[in-house]
Amino acid sequence: KLEQVFMDIWATKEEEDEAEEEEEEEKKEEVEEEESEAEATSKEEEEEEEY
Repeated sequence: KLEQVFMDIWATKEEEDEAEEEEEEEKKEEVEEEESEAEATSKEEEEEEEY
């Protein structure tokens, strides 16, 4: 009985860790997208200043 409780806790912990890793990956992707958008915006602004 106690072993089953431990197994349930262990499985839940592993699922939470996996979910956290997925969230971190998504955040990294979002940050990279924002950075590339910011770079594109600054390039456009530089081009406008030349005129």
